[in-house]
Amino acid sequence: EASAREEQIRKEEDERRKRLHEEREARLAKEKKEIQEKEKAKEKANEKEVKEKAEEKAEEKAEEKAEKDKLILLEEEKERSRKAKEEEEAAERRAKQEEDERRAQREEADRRAKQEEDERKAQQEEADRRAKQQEDERKAKEEEEAESKTEKDEEKGEDKGE
Repeated sequence: EASAREEQIRKEEDERRKRLHEEREARLAKEKKEIQEKEKAKEKANEKEVKEKAEEKAEEKAEEKAEKDKLILLEEEKERSRKAKEEEEAAERRAKQEEDERRAQREEADRRAKQEEDERKAQQEEADRRAKQQEDERKAKEEEEAESKTEKDEEKGEDKGE
């Protein structure tokens, strides 16, 4: 009976050790699981933070690119505006030059027409002057001839009278 009792005590002791060992193993497994979960949570938080930082950086880069693109567009618009202004000014200069050339041609044509008119008038005046001179000379000749005839008639009359 004593040996059965010892056997019973030993069994109980083995069971108690086994139970303590199992409890200890369960506690350690539970602690290990908690530590692993904390590590996973930390990793997730780190991953989330890294992801957020990457997203922020991507947003910043996108904003920078948008600003650069906006500046490029503004520069291109300024360049187009400058070119359009230059083209408009060049067109205005060409139009003014063409108008100046047309005005100069009109003035030259007017000057030539006036010169031709002045020459025509001068020729007409010269022709009128010559015609008048010829008329005066003809009249003077007729008068001279008439005088000469009168003198001859008078001489004849004197000859007859003697």
